[in-house]
Amino acid sequence: MLSSFRQNSFSKNKISVIFFQLKQFISKYDTELLISIAVSAGIAVAVLIYIYAPWQRANSNSQMVLDVEMTNRKLSKDPLDHATRLELARYYLQWGLAVSKNELPDDISSDSELKDYFEKKLSEWEKLGEDVAKLRSVLNKDLTGFRRRFFSEEQNLARGMFEQSVLLFRQAKALGANFSARDLYDLGTAYYQLGPEGYSGAVKYLNQAVANGLVSARALTFLGNVSVARGDIDGGISMYRRALDYAPDDPILAFNLAIAYKEHGQYAPAVEFFIATLRLYQDKENLVEEELSIILQTRLALGWCLLKLSKPQEAIEHFETLLDDQPDLTEAHYWLGVAYGTIGKIDPAKAHLQRTLKLSPGYRDAVDRLNQLNQISRQGAVIRGRVR
Repeated sequence: MLSSFRQNSFSKNKISVIFFQLKQFISKYDTELLISIAVSAGIAVAVLIYIYAPWQRANSNSQMVLDVEMTNRKLSKDPLDHATRLELARYYLQWGLAVSKNELPDDISSDSELKDYFEKKLSEWEKLGEDVAKLRSVLNKDLTGFRRRFFSEEQNLARGMFEQSVLLFRQAKALGANFSARDLYDLGTAYYQLGPEGYSGAVKYLNQAVANGLVSARALTFLGNVSVARGDIDGGISMYRRALDYAPDDPILAFNLAIAYKEHGQYAPAVEFFIATLRLYQDKENLVEEELSIILQTRLALGWCLLKLSKPQEAIEHFETLLDDQPDLTEAHYWLGVAYGTIGKIDPAKAHLQRTLKLSPGYRDAVDRLNQLNQISRQGAVIRGRVR
């Protein structure tokens, strides 16, 4: 699954850098896989940007300040203090979402700044009760090795926080706490972050949140994400379309709908919502890396769907647009070769397939397609020779 196009140090405003990193990733996969993978990309981005937008996520400089040790002592004295237990559950959920972001600030420009950033992170982890002595030792000896290890450890830490959040919510419920719709929603969110093993809990509590009045684009989108992740594409489409009533101009929702329709083999509505995604991003400024990756995925998937609808000329326009931004995007060259071949333009088809193989030798079936086109060219030369 395309769970992460992130590469930890992207610049938000340098789209060519984004495309270069993404080109290196997608050149390894065929587009059928790439586009099916994009379902989870939409899900991941919806969770990170749409469900918990950056300005809503807590961080160490805002509301994410809680003395966990003191709070636990308070709960040990009064286990029925539901408000405190729920506060702690939400705290772990917010921390988990924050640390799972897995990217570096854009303003880091030197090793010393990078080391200072990691040191601050380790200090934050210490406040959460984590033993960071070994990690700090690695940081002081091997910055490169630490960086690789840090992001893996960060994901493990995030998962642990989601598990703790679920546990605290469940304890509060077992002890008789009355859950608000928002509590139910947060519990469903925490379950969702646990992956497939948490989907049943996510569905249960998100549906309860909706039934208790939290009928919003966020809740419905999240339910759509869960449905799609479980293979219920029809259910996902239904939830996304309901969410449209509350957020008709949300590009991530349009993208998720497009991907879901594509997975369902409904290419016409997929094209409609892929185009809507591009339109909604068109005038948006200061795009973050997840949004830039969605735009790339959208154009690739849109071109592919147009080919499935026998509209190669329209597909060519979108693939050409990708190459305007990143001339060496292997995937775009490959599908341009396919599209040009479809309309009988053999020379440009061969040129793009040759470029594909130059950028990525052995790239999927580009060799076979190029051989087929060469054979067609030879046959055409023989026919022309006979005519003359």
